[in-house]
Amino acid sequence: MIWTGVITLLVGALFVYLSGKKKEKKSEMAKTKSGPVKEIIEGNQVEVQGKITADNPLQTPFSKQDCVYYEYELEKEVEERDKEGRITHNWERVKSDEESIPFFVEDETGKVKILPDKAKIEARSLGEKFIGRGESPDDSIMGKIFNFVANDNYRAEESALSLGLQVYVYGQAVKTSEDMAIQKGEGDFIISYKTEEQVEKSVGQSAAVLKVLGYLGIIGGIALTVYSFF
Repeated sequence: MIWTGVITLLVGALFVYLSGKKKEKKSEMAKTKSGPVKEIIEGNQVEVQGKITADNPLQTPFSKQDCVYYEYELEKEVEERDKEGRITHNWERVKSDEESIPFFVEDETGKVKILPDKAKIEARSLGEKFIGRGESPDDSIMGKIFNFVANDNYRAEESALSLGLQVYVYGQAVKTSEDMAIQKGEGDFIISYKTEEQVEKSVGQSAAVLKVLGYLGIIGGIALTVYSFF
């Protein structure tokens, strides 16, 4: 039991440490307020808000929306029988994927290129697409995503950063051969459909949850360690 207590204590301490890092991140974000695209300074950690534009957008696999990023999870309905012969139907994941391309965020002062590699992306949900038995998806889905079996039900849940969507970007400004861009630097790199205030609030809430879990782990670890000696 002593090792259980020690491990619990260490995990709790780790959570407290991560909570502190989250709190620092929120503080840094609070100091960096969103500004006009034209005022971005090379080398700085910056924040911008504006609408998404792209010359050659991607297309979401199921809902066929023009976008610069998408992710999906495809599930198949499976039939399971217990020892008593009772049948239940559940969903089993068969494939998931994501794809992104460089794009622009545009406000009333201009536009800046976003290089999304290594970004933490929060995409807006597009809901579920249901493909029932006997319903054939189009050729592009069949060829790129899964081999369709007419006797199975499928459902796909998609999220995307669609063209025209208002987004918030927090990252490092760099000078490219073409123009100014935002990418992953030494700090965090976030691309979100949420507003600046919503993103900061989410980071703060995560820090608070980690702190509570951390202190509970520390207290629990100490209690288990002490108890092991009796």
